[in-house]
Amino acid sequence: MAGVASPGVGTKHVPDFTGMCMQCMMGAMTAGAGATGMRSWLKHVAPRWLTPKRMKAVSFALVGAALLASTVLLGGSSTA
Repeated sequence: MAGVASPGVGTKHVPDFTGMCMQCMMGAMTAGAGATGMRSWLKHVAPRWLTPKRMKAVSFALVGAALLASTVLLGGSSTA
């Protein structure tokens, strides 16, 4: 079968975000931005105990908590 390309060859993958509503996506983005702002504030205040290793752990915890909270607390499409 000369001249027949297999699927996916020479084509670009385009992400499909149809499984997430815009409100949920904006909530997750806002939560991530808030966590990043909190991390920047902590870095600016720079308490003595905040070593680079602990800062990395705090950053991970802040972003994780923010994204978890955005998925649990924000309701997307509802039937009500």
